[in-house]
Amino acid sequence: MLFALLTNFAITLAVELGFSLLITFKQRLRLLIVITGANILTNPLAQLAYNHWLINLWLIELIVILIEAIIFRLFLYPRFGNALIMSFMLNGASILVGLLLYGALLS
Repeated sequence: MLFALLTNFAITLAVELGFSLLITFKQRLRLLIVITGANILTNPLAQLAYNHWLINLWLIELIVILIEAIIFRLFLYPRFGNALIMSFMLNGASILVGLLLYGALLS
């Protein structure tokens, strides 16, 4: 079980960090640290919600996008709109990779 959780976390982090390299940002190290921190907070909770509480995958993703947007707003961007766009792009990329890899059942 722990191996699966760590694997999912590693895949999500790799996709989001890799995708973030396409984003123009002056403080690249700060960007990578904030993305990693946001995922350390949201990824285990999202996996718990999906695997044990059986909450709808799309509802979980929406909540994760909003939480990470708040984190990005606090640490990276002066505007919430920019943070929301970045959160949507990063989480959109990771959920697409997850769906391709795992073929998750959508309810």
